[in-house]
Amino acid sequence: MPDIDKINGLTLCDETNVNGIIITDITNIDSITKDCDICTLIQLSESTTGCENACGERCSDHWISKDLTIAPLGVGDYIYRNDVCVCENVFGYIYYADACGARGGTCYIINSTTCQIESTSEC
Repeated sequence: MPDIDKINGLTLCDETNVNGIIITDITNIDSITKDCDICTLIQLSESTTGCENACGERCSDHWISKDLTIAPLGVGDYIYRNDVCVCENVFGYIYYADACGARGGTCYIINSTTCQIESTSEC
């Protein structure tokens, strides 16, 4: 099946917002899938109750729509629970950490409705 990467002269994978619509929220147009995100496997621990808990948990598979060889995760990036990099829209905040088992690292606080990192803190 084809995927949409350009429409009306815009390269959708290079845009962040078109007419007030956030491009990452568009998954298809007329049933043609938009598939331009990199979906990269990453090991992170997870908690719904705070960074302290996330930093002490064991790592499991999560996915990000970013190439970590270019830049580290930070505010504005996305973390997903599935390998297709689609947000599952859970209520509240989710805390992810790359510390895994209480070693030093970063905690990522995401808005679970958008799966976007809103802030970070140290473990």
